[in-house]
Amino acid sequence: MFSKILRCKIVGHKYQLTQKHHFQINEYRCNCCKKEFTDDGYGRKVPLNEYWRQTNNRFRTYLNEIYS
Repeated sequence: MFSKILRCKIVGHKYQLTQKHHFQINEYRCNCCKKEFTDDGYGRKVPLNEYWRQTNNRFRTYLNEIYS
């Protein structure tokens, strides 16, 4: 496990798309270290913590209300 984390720190994460909420909001998981990430408002990948989970859920419900 340590070698996988070290690989991600040196080379970078190998992102795999896990959920696509909108063309701007996606959730990813690293194939090596299994950490979860999402896109922030500027298009950067940030770790998926509780704040970003709630923000993505609010954004998803808002879009469902608009397009339903």
